[in-house]
Amino acid sequence: MTKFVVACISLTIISCTNGSNPSEAETSAPDVARSTTESSTAPAVSKPAINQRDLEEYKADLHRIVERLSRQLSEVPLTGVAESDLSKLLIIDFFSALELCRLQQKRGIHEEFRKLAQNEAHFFEGAEDYFHEYQLSHVGAYRPPQKGKRYPVKHIVIPEQTDMDGAFIAVLAEYNDQTARLLRDFLPKLKDTAMKRKVNEILQHLLQTNRDLKSVKEA
Repeated sequence: MTKFVVACISLTIISCTNGSNPSEAETSAPDVARSTTESSTAPAVSKPAINQRDLEEYKADLHRIVERLSRQLSEVPLTGVAESDLSKLLIIDFFSALELCRLQQKRGIHEEFRKLAQNEAHFFEGAEDYFHEYQLSHVGAYRPPQKGKRYPVKHIVIPEQTDMDGAFIAVLAEYNDQTARLLRDFLPKLKDTAMKRKVNEILQHLLQTNRDLKSVKEA
């Protein structure tokens, strides 16, 4: 996420802010003095024509992914064991993030944003694997689900955008915000030291990614 941010910022002056208004991430923008300097001297990049039907199909695919994510998260029965409950939620959560990124890899407009999706997919795949492994290696005594206990889920909104890249950035930023909230909610309840460390690592990645995405949207 570090090597391509400068390219994303310079490119987005044309590709994302031209008629786009993605939703703001909750986190603050980083110091982008170097990026701003480089973007001011970057060559102009022509914006490819967007087929409206392709854009609507892309957004419909985004909608299907985030709606399934919300439904599946809301159906996870919680037992009160933080490590087990969080693992089950994050396996679902990261799988949906992978779907979002792979959709962008296939159908994004500019190479810089397809590369962004590729890098994020690699990160989410590793995070998902960690919690899969935890579930397999930490089979404890059976704990019945707590009656009526579910994690409160907020639906991700598909924004009005003029291209696939802008829609992806907005949805990824909102996804990161919501996943960060999930991690913060569970972090104080975790007793497993290794999982605490992993959750903090993931949380910092999500927050940094959103700072980078915010600077892209403001460029």
